[in-house]
Amino acid sequence: MAIYIEIEKLKERNDSVQYRFGLIDKSSGILSINKNSGEISLLEPLPNENGDNHFARAAYKIKTHWKDGNLPDRTCWAS
Repeated sequence: MAIYIEIEKLKERNDSVQYRFGLIDKSSGILSINKNSGEISLLEPLPNENGDNHFARAAYKIKTHWKDGNLPDRTCWAS
């Protein structure tokens, strides 16, 4: 089964960035990454049975961008 998770920047502060993540035209959750440490926190879970899996995938994608020194306005997870 293919999975596509949209990830979009919501807010950027001096030390963190918040992203909305979710499926196309469906409900979404919110995560935050600390710009200094790369620590990712779940602020608002995705309200469905696969929410934890989608958060893990979105967090992995954002952490990969952070390691590359780039926190984009938009990205996605596709598999």
